[in-house]
Amino acid sequence: MLNKRIGKATITVIAALCLVLAAGLLPAGASWAGVRYMPDVTADMSQGDYWARKVGDPDRVQVSMEEIEQLNRDIWKTSQETRDLANWPKTEYDAVACVSSLMSGARSDAVWCYNNGAKYDSDGNVGDKDTLYAPRIANCQDPDVTDEDMETGAVKMRDYKYAVCTTRSALLVFPTEDWLLDDADNSDPDYDLNYLSIVRVNEPLLLRTMSKDGQYYAAMSSGCAGWIKASDVAVCENREEWLAAWNYPSDQLLVVWDDKIYTEDSRFQPETANRKLPMGTCLQLAGEEETQGRISNRTAHNNHVVWMPVRRSDGTYEKKLALIGENRKVSEGYLPLTTRNVMRVAMNQLGDAYGWGGMMGTNDCSGYVRDVYRCFGIDMPRSCNRNNGVAKSWDLSGMSDGEKTAFIKRLPPGTLLAFSGHEMIYLGYEGDKLYVISSVSNVRMPGDTSNTRVRGGVINTLDIWRRDNTTWLHNLNVAEVPYYSSAHPDPQVSIAAAEVTGITGRTYTGEAQTQTPQVRVNGTLLTMDRDYAVTYRNNRAAGTAAMTISGIGAYTDSLDRTFVIDKGENTLQAAGKTVRVSKKKLKKKKKQVIKRARAIRVSGQQGRVTYKKVSVSKKKYAKRFTVNSSTGKITVKKGVKRGVYRVKVRVTAAGNDNVQPKATTVTVTVRVKR
Repeated sequence: MLNKRIGKATITVIAALCLVLAAGLLPAGASWAGVRYMPDVTADMSQGDYWARKVGDPDRVQVSMEEIEQLNRDIWKTSQETRDLANWPKTEYDAVACVSSLMSGARSDAVWCYNNGAKYDSDGNVGDKDTLYAPRIANCQDPDVTDEDMETGAVKMRDYKYAVCTTRSALLVFPTEDWLLDDADNSDPDYDLNYLSIVRVNEPLLLRTMSKDGQYYAAMSSGCAGWIKASDVAVCENREEWLAAWNYPSDQLLVVWDDKIYTEDSRFQPETANRKLPMGTCLQLAGEEETQGRISNRTAHNNHVVWMPVRRSDGTYEKKLALIGENRKVSEGYLPLTTRNVMRVAMNQLGDAYGWGGMMGTNDCSGYVRDVYRCFGIDMPRSCNRNNGVAKSWDLSGMSDGEKTAFIKRLPPGTLLAFSGHEMIYLGYEGDKLYVISSVSNVRMPGDTSNTRVRGGVINTLDIWRRDNTTWLHNLNVAEVPYYSSAHPDPQVSIAAAEVTGITGRTYTGEAQTQTPQVRVNGTLLTMDRDYAVTYRNNRAAGTAAMTISGIGAYTDSLDRTFVIDKGENTLQAAGKTVRVSKKKLKKKKKQVIKRARAIRVSGQQGRVTYKKVSVSKKKYAKRFTVNSSTGKITVKKGVKRGVYRVKVRVTAAGNDNVQPKATTVTVTVRVKR
């Protein structure tokens, strides 16, 4: 409450100030900070539908659930990181051999972590490798397995324990909560190399030996293996109970496809309250008869009813009903794998913190990709090197930057792109800029001399730099469509709406006329005879020729264009000659006829040739010279005097359907003698 001594005038001033702030009437020059974006990224690009609209049919289902299930089986068979837990063939393991393997692996992991900068503990104390890692390695030894057991190679068979995760947890490199940092002053505590991968609520695990302190299990999920807190898992009574907890057909699951959701708080049933359910979490839907009564002390109206795993005080498993609001981003069954759905799910972690190995309840780059595709039922391994040839992939390392750009533009949104140390999801392009989304640790902005610690989920172009000032595009070496099998044909791009330039008119030559078109698809210039072929119709004669441009190789469909073939030039050649006429014969015969061949040389004519007298050099006698229009014969009539007469004749070739008319004037010299 306001202090009673505050007067009405003061209250009025405060109220007025609140109205000013609410109306956005800020002082001159003041402004609120908006959302920041990477270079060349705009606000509307943060919406999945922005990218979905760029494809022809964003709601077409790319692969069926049956195809995804087969893809998973193939991944489990071939990837060294993944396993088909539902059909895990072993029921027991040798604890001594297991501990020996874990200890050996821990020593190798210690070398890797140390060489990658993890030389500091939680207090910022630097240590040599042995001092820093020795206690972590030592805790990997099961208390019931002695050094003597490992030296003698004793055999101690134990049954696997079947468990499910009851809270969002993580698999760790070493069984400890002690930090493994790469700085001395704890300025970067959010980058802990002890983390491997997240484990979601209700995710199944196979448990083997415990850590020496009894606080961790050596666990295997379907996509990773590491140490997990014993307090985060519930152990099932047997394999049957374990399978019944999680192994359900897709249509009996509620799948979380939001970044994360939480169950409601509850004092009545705290064991299922405030549960963090990250993207990709799968819970069993309750049956109709199980939803009728009160659940967590209330009815189920406008809620999904699910079974939630619970850890009893003795560490064993049970399940209890819980409620999830109907308008949360959840799906009854895995989402249909469409371009629109992939783009929408991919946007959910924008702005989230980067979490190496799943630390801080969030994701690194590969964990982010794994969570996105888990919403569609694809079970990926933890690391970037994930599918061992099962999914459709391409080696980009031998391509130039321009070739990579053209190739990636062919690929569907949702394709995974990767270089050493980072992977991302391809969204699409604007002009020649390719856009991706990923969880990023550090980048170098073009033109900068030092890195920017992004540590979050962002959209950026492939023009962004790495530490060595080379672009992400330049470093890309792998592209993979994770939902296509390796036998799937290469994706093709339609050229039906291509931009075609460079088609020009042609002139008849008697030979077939062709073009060298420039064909661009989405701004990319294609190469003739590699990306498209051209066929022609009616392209020899003058008139309108037709051409069909058909996609080949990476391109499909076709489009038609026309061009005009103009009539060619007539090749008519003509020249006048000199002829002699006898005045004596003219007087006797009254006229003399000179054949065209004697008077005019004609060759190369196309079309009918006609002749026309134009003029005579001595106009007085012009009427005594005539030219036959059809034959070109020149007639000289009686009455001309001796001398030289120059007769100009217009010679015309009429041309034809393919050749233009042509006319030329020649001079015939007529010498009249005695």
